[in-house]
Amino acid sequence: MSSKSLAKNAVYKTILNIFNLIVPLLIGPYVTRIITEDLMASYNTAYSNFQVFFVIGAFGIYNYGMREISKIRDDKQKMNRLFTSLFLLGVVSNVLTIAYFLFFYLSHTSGVDTSIYFIMILRLISNIFYIEFINEAIENYGFITKKTIIVRLFYLLSIFLFVRKSDDVLPYTFIICMTVVINNVISYFYLKKSIEFDFECLDIFTHIGPLIVSLLLTNVEILYSTVDRIMLGEYVSKNAVNYYTIPYNISGMIFTIPQSLITVAIPRLSHRIGTGDKKGYCDTLNQTIDIFMALLIPMCIGVAVLAYEVLYLYCGNQYLSSLGFMSAVMIAACIQRIVLGYQCIVSNLVMYANSLEKALVLFLGIFGFCNVGLNYFLLYIGEFTSLTSLFTTSISYLLFIVITSLYSMKRLEIKYKLLSKRILGYFIVCACFFPIAYAIRLIEVNYLIHIVLISGICSLLYGIYLYVTKDPLLRIIVEKMKLQKLITKLHLKI
Repeated sequence: MSSKSLAKNAVYKTILNIFNLIVPLLIGPYVTRIITEDLMASYNTAYSNFQVFFVIGAFGIYNYGMREISKIRDDKQKMNRLFTSLFLLGVVSNVLTIAYFLFFYLSHTSGVDTSIYFIMILRLISNIFYIEFINEAIENYGFITKKTIIVRLFYLLSIFLFVRKSDDVLPYTFIICMTVVINNVISYFYLKKSIEFDFECLDIFTHIGPLIVSLLLTNVEILYSTVDRIMLGEYVSKNAVNYYTIPYNISGMIFTIPQSLITVAIPRLSHRIGTGDKKGYCDTLNQTIDIFMALLIPMCIGVAVLAYEVLYLYCGNQYLSSLGFMSAVMIAACIQRIVLGYQCIVSNLVMYANSLEKALVLFLGIFGFCNVGLNYFLLYIGEFTSLTSLFTTSISYLLFIVITSLYSMKRLEIKYKLLSKRILGYFIVCACFFPIAYAIRLIEVNYLIHIVLISGICSLLYGIYLYVTKDPLLRIIVEKMKLQKLITKLHLKI
């Protein structure tokens, strides 16, 4: 790839990441404040149930297709045949999923719930045309970025235009689904200009096994947070789903920032593995873990400290009566995100990078069912809530991390540190955020001033700590800023 392509891709990826973070921050608070709590609960419950059908219909095609097409993207005939096989498999899996979806949910719901589910069928249908993995495989980030920005702007404008009343949950659902439909259809017709159906020498059945592994590997998460929400909606109440979903989604927004580090680290670690450089692999892995946690821990604990203020800023007066409980859920969700960070490291940088997919799926499945079992135990003793379900999921993830890390160290004959002295230092200094926040809250001022003071003082404290300890994160931030300036200059010259 030319330097021009690399420079442009870097710029496009940066723009896309920023845009994908800003839009939810604008839409989330607006919708949460407009639509009533009960109707929002109906939507979140329906969406949690719908997610299961969506990932089954997708059949793991996206990740598998991206990986396999990237290998043969220079051979047009092979690429056409692989695309045709995956498209046909997608049609079959989605049609079967739609049929079961219609039978199961539309025959067991009524009123506004039925309408929400019915609208969501649009998204399942559009799943057939979801071939964005080809753009990813050929690294067509320019098109992806431009298209995503246009579609998201349409989504943003539509929400503000058509979601104006407290009962506008159906327009809200329709806009979300149509945004996905438009996104998928645009990509489909754009790609069809350069890729064709080729029905000769198709070998569809050889892809089914790897696709099942891909499906399990990328969607075993269903046994964790998704099953929590489904069980809350089924056995507790729809509002309980709201109290879980809102804090969980907010904590998820901050998680996406450090999570990109894992994606960037995979190629470098894979290269170390390919050359048989175990020492280099372990050194790079340990450095990545330290830097990842240097970002994740202060972000999660910082949001946990500001849980009440952040939720009030996000929800307004809509959830005022339940804001105290939701703040506790937010703190638990932020703690869980730190645990989830370790899970992502072990899963992606150790197990997946070293081709231990089958063992990874097995462990994720075992502890996923452990989470389900713990949920039912809490349900049996009458303690299953939005808060306790987060703790059972965290326990399941912790068990996965301990067992899987021990297994991988023994199997691969390597050693890596998930809890180094440097990481312990991050935890200790970030624990100081809580007394700082408590002291500042004694000053009776507007909650926005509390947010500014708490976040400012805590950020300053953490920055001083990084500077005094000469933390590698500071060096990387400086280098990243220099690199970004270089890329911008290169892009302008080109």
